[in-house]
Amino acid sequence: MKKTLIYLFLFVNIWATKAEYHPMLNNPKWIIRVYPFIGPEPYFDIISGGNEVTIGSFTYLKIYDPVYQQDLYFREDVNTKKVFQYLEGNDVVVFDFSLEVSDTITFENGITYTVTSVSEISVNDGTRKTILLNSVLGSEYWVEGIGSLGHPLISHIVLSEPTVTLSCNFQNDINIYSALNVDCENLLKINTNNKISSDIKLFPNPLTIETTIELKEHLKNGSVKIFNSVGQLVMELKNKNGRRIIVNRGNLTDGVYNLQLFDSNVLVANRKIVIQSQ
Repeated sequence: MKKTLIYLFLFVNIWATKAEYHPMLNNPKWIIRVYPFIGPEPYFDIISGGNEVTIGSFTYLKIYDPVYQQDLYFREDVNTKKVFQYLEGNDVVVFDFSLEVSDTITFENGITYTVTSVSEISVNDGTRKTILLNSVLGSEYWVEGIGSLGHPLISHIVLSEPTVTLSCNFQNDINIYSALNVDCENLLKINTNNKISSDIKLFPNPLTIETTIELKEHLKNGSVKIFNSVGQLVMELKNKNGRRIIVNRGNLTDGVYNLQLFDSNVLVANRKIVIQSQ
């Protein structure tokens, strides 16, 4: 009888360990590597959770996406192991970490993915469940509590530039996931000290004569690089400081350009700008 109870106790503990779910929206930060289809060199950027927002009957975590320059809204149901996103007025499942092999999930674009493998990987605080999904568009790789290993908040393939890969994940300022040969603590420090993307305004855009870059923080040693549609550096401004930079179009022709702002050689912002004549 005692031996039976011991076996039962061990079984319950093993089951409980396997069943433990690691939340994804636990004061999260993701550091990503962005590879523009054309234009500038790859660069690091940071995505972090913001304020909670109530929409309808649900409360979502507002997250600014610096890649697509928009606010996203997510919530998580820990009991069902699902992450939802507010999309075009609907509460949509974007991650389902309860899925097992042969299960399917269909996203808002109508594409169905099938789970072909469920495994686990080692992370800095133990192990996490992984899910490999396949569709006619290709494969996706999810990690429980972290998201996708591509763009961490995009659970399925999006056929648009740029390419994004996950470098680091933090939960409550604790480094959980690190890609190979990446110094996550240093990257977090650099990107946190440089209030990137969402703290910067660029106006007017489109521009005809000039545009103004406005920041919340002062630049100490700023520079601006502008690349054309084939990736050529067509304008560079150096030794800029303060909170405002005026960029004149000069002899740039009408078209779409990529503008990068640096402070002490660290990328602060990456923006698309449009130049058009009056």
